[in-house]
Amino acid sequence: GAKGDPGNMTIIAGNFSFGSSNWVVVNAGPVQGTSYGFRAEHPVAEITRSILDGGAVLVYHLVSGGSRLLPYTGMNNGEITYSMLSDVSVGKIAVNVGYASARTATPGNQSFRAIIIPGAVSGRMQAGNRTAYSIDQLRSMSYREVCAVLGIAQ
Repeated sequence: GAKGDPGNMTIIAGNFSFGSSNWVVVNAGPVQGTSYGFRAEHPVAEITRSILDGGAVLVYHLVSGGSRLLPYTGMNNGEITYSMLSDVSVGKIAVNVGYASARTATPGNQSFRAIIIPGAVSGRMQAGNRTAYSIDQLRSMSYREVCAVLGIAQ
């Protein structure tokens, strides 16, 4: 048969935030021994079963002066103080924050950015005519590097 047109993968990037009232208390946090953990959820219609099965979703915590790919563990003098991770499922992204010591205040106002990468071919992500990268390669890059190699705005 005739060769088809090259595919064009659309990468979706978007910001979302949680305020103090968005966080709910959960019994168990992601860090062993956590006394208090919090969870907030954000609807993302673009996250489909196809994305979860063959693509990737990178979630970054936006902080003053930069960003952190989740999961992230906060340390102070060699001790774990908190852990933050994303839980991606069809139609939503949840963020869990667990603290190593008792805490009653929520994590407060927090901002995030999700990069949704559909379609993996042989476990590699590619945008247009760019080099293909594995999800592990993308996870090892800085946020700026990921934006540059995937051709998305920061």
